[in-house]
Amino acid sequence: MLELSGHGGQFGLGGVTARKDVATLGWMFDRHFPGDPVLPGTWLLDALLQLTGLYAAFVGMAGRGRAARVGSVRFLQEVTPGAGELRYAVAVRRLHRAGQVVVADGEVLCDGVLCLTASNLYVAIPADEGSLAATV
Repeated sequence: MLELSGHGGQFGLGGVTARKDVATLGWMFDRHFPGDPVLPGTWLLDALLQLTGLYAAFVGMAGRGRAARVGSVRFLQEVTPGAGELRYAVAVRRLHRAGQVVVADGEVLCDGVLCLTASNLYVAIPADEGSLAATV
């Protein structure tokens, strides 16, 4: 399930929410920390960055989005194979259309329990495919 909006939300610019059934991630648990299965926290963070990039495309930014910066991340709870559902939410803070940059805050909940928060997720779509430095 996916919800996408260009208005409203915490900062008035909209955002993205998505849900994922943990049962579909068995392959990940089988390969990460054998004998101690846990979903990689960086995988959760990457999902928030991907959703921020999806928002950029939704508002008309064209090109290949790149994760450019993350302000802070807090890993609060592990996600293990017995979990039910992940809920990802991204609230857009700033939108720089000319520079093609989206800045968002995000969180991941597992079965309603907060397991990750991230602030200042920068996703840029650089005009020059080789450089993010001029963009952010």
